[in-house]
Amino acid sequence: MSAGSADVAELGVAVKRYLFFLSHVRGADEEWVAMFFRDLCSALAARTGLSQGAVGLRGDPASREPAFDLMRQAGALVALHTPQYATRSYCSAEWEFFRQRREVYWSRTGRPADAVIPVTWVPPAAGSEPAPPWTDALRVAAPAYERDGLLQLLRLGSRYRVVYQQVIQALVDRLAVAQNELPDLPGFAFTGSPAAAADPVGRGRELLDVVVASAASDELPAERRSREFYGASPLDWSPYSPERPRSLVNLVEETAADLDFPSRVVPLDGAAGGTGALSSARERFVVLLVDAWTATLRRQQQLLAELDGRLPGSTAVLEPRSSGDLESAEHTRALDDALDQALPRFRQAGNADQLRRWHLSDAEQFTTALRRALVAAQNDAMKKQANDEPADVPAGSFNSFPQLGRFSA
Repeated sequence: MSAGSADVAELGVAVKRYLFFLSHVRGADEEWVAMFFRDLCSALAARTGLSQGAVGLRGDPASREPAFDLMRQAGALVALHTPQYATRSYCSAEWEFFRQRREVYWSRTGRPADAVIPVTWVPPAAGSEPAPPWTDALRVAAPAYERDGLLQLLRLGSRYRVVYQQVIQALVDRLAVAQNELPDLPGFAFTGSPAAAADPVGRGRELLDVVVASAASDELPAERRSREFYGASPLDWSPYSPERPRSLVNLVEETAADLDFPSRVVPLDGAAGGTGALSSARERFVVLLVDAWTATLRRQQQLLAELDGRLPGSTAVLEPRSSGDLESAEHTRALDDALDQALPRFRQAGNADQLRRWHLSDAEQFTTALRRALVAAQNDAMKKQANDEPADVPAGSFNSFPQLGRFSA
């Protein structure tokens, strides 16, 4: 936790200098979140006459701690609402902080304050049970925003530029009006638990490492002409586009969160300590998401070969290959050969092994395979604890096997 978080309760010691704090699920859609943040700050600065660097704040995208030291400097919360927002402890803490402060302001003054503004970033999936309406949600007279959410407006660029600007202006209107509504409240004490909220992994539970073996669009082999499945970063890989235009990372994080698995997603060449460190840490469970086209690249082949040496039970390998990707279908044999060479041990298992699944043709099939792999890993960890407990580990110790998640079925 940051040093400023220790004295988060005493708002009276800080001077509010910013109009809003941006709360969002971190580690997902970072490029788009950063673009939206810049655009909103620019428009708000133009409206208020303040400098662009003095209107908005956001937490460190790499941190999973609630940014209390920044929040107490902001007058309002702009929350990018997704189906996963409430599953992130730091998002819940950030929301609750501003909600409580708004309620204290109302109780002291009898006046409301427009200090919590939910923005639809990603709407609930089609066919899912509708969520309760968010109080004071941003409303824009544009069906595309209500139906598809702000992230999709950004992704589609010029097609929805006018609607996107409507969303920005609607936010600017509310933030500019709320500029002087919510003063600092001396003596206000946040009654949440910063320590608990900042520890999503919890004691005795292992962090799930998800390694994405893909490439940026400008790093692909010349034979790969269909670049619409890729982006500026390997983490932008979207193998089921346009069926599911969001990145695979989003789908993985959603699935892991549903099973209460704390996860960390990294590209193949950006794994902490390198792939060699992952290979040596045999007790850590790793999910490898591999693009068959990336397996044709020499540099990636070397990194994949290092991971291929891990114990089979400690690694799940999932290979998305959309049935709508006609170019991949044309190169099936060459792509399979590349995978055989890069991951010979894992490929031997075929599809009979729950932890190794190949040619996953759509997002639903991928999600099912991921869920089964995580549950299988949890069950295997529990079985090893019961049958092969080291002599120096006390019976019942929570550190004796990797507790990956809360559910095992």
